Amino acid sequence: MPIALSRIPTAIRREVYDRDDRRCILCGDDRSIHLHHVRHRSQGGQSVPENLVCLCPACHAVAHGEWEKRHDFPFDKDTALHAILWYLYETIIQL
Repeated sequence: MPIALSRIPTAIRREVYDRDDRRCILCGDDRSIHLHHVRHRSQGGQSVPENLVCLCPACHAVAHGEWEKRHDFPFDKDTALHAILWYLYETIIQL
């Protein structure tokens, strides 16, 4: 039976969009932004700003390992996850 997952509260969503300047933190794209849980909800990750980042659909797919590295895409899942964690360290922990 699938886990019931609640929506991200609007206030949290806005805070993350504002912090990340409504752009993908990996490639800078500002179209069709998704919120990505660094620690997935299915693994106990919470919908809090410290666990969320803005990603475009392509980078979001890469972060989930759903898109293999190709000649026209500059990074793979491991590189994306490392960059996401570094971004969170730089923007949140260093405040």
